[in-house]
Amino acid sequence: DLVASMTPSEAARVTPVVCDLSLMKDTIALVDKLVSDGTKIDVLVNNVGILQAKLDITSEGLERTFATNLLNHFILTKGLITNELVSNDGIVIEVASGGMYNQPLKTALMNDTTDSFHGVVAYGQHKRGQVALTDFWRRSAGIGKRLCYVMHPGWTDTQGVQTGMPRFRKILKGVLRTYYQGADTILWLTSQRPSQANNDIIWFDRKARPAHIYAHSRVPEKLVDYLSSFYK
Repeated sequence: DLVASMTPSEAARVTPVVCDLSLMKDTIALVDKLVSDGTKIDVLVNNVGILQAKLDITSEGLERTFATNLLNHFILTKGLITNELVSNDGIVIEVASGGMYNQPLKTALMNDTTDSFHGVVAYGQHKRGQVALTDFWRRSAGIGKRLCYVMHPGWTDTQGVQTGMPRFRKILKGVLRTYYQGADTILWLTSQRPSQANNDIIWFDRKARPAHIYAHSRVPEKLVDYLSSFYK
């Protein structure tokens, strides 16, 4: 879809790289390839995410949406920053969701491989985790001058909504945003790179908004230690 929307000269500048971002081994291999190629990245947008109604376990024994939505975002971003592939004045953008607002940060719910798995709850947990992860990157000594943002695109008519929340989509289909509307703030952050008054914010419709509505979502967890424990 991206290439199809471009002019021929623009499309010629696109270099696709295939990676299964639900698998740690593939994500680590991608980082190794980019290191080997000497790739430099000005803008990293962690937008890959899925919402599934049924439990699905990867070949690495992880709940697939957790691995895709959060764990491998962390592995990819850490690998690129550690290996200095993200330019010194580059930026990292996490694409979260308004679905995280009702979710406290609980690592026990992040990788739910039990029969109690609930796709919408898991998705909200992962998106809350992306907010906390962006906070970590902003505070990290290794981030240098790089800017880190987390945004949510509003309720957009994505494939995840279509397959994981069919009743919700049926009720609100008339007001769901298009892909282009959902991506607007991502493009704006990329071009404008606004200052951030504090770490406790999420960007929505080109404005900084509170990242929390309820006090219970502020419960601190050692999220980074938890994520790191999966691939030591």
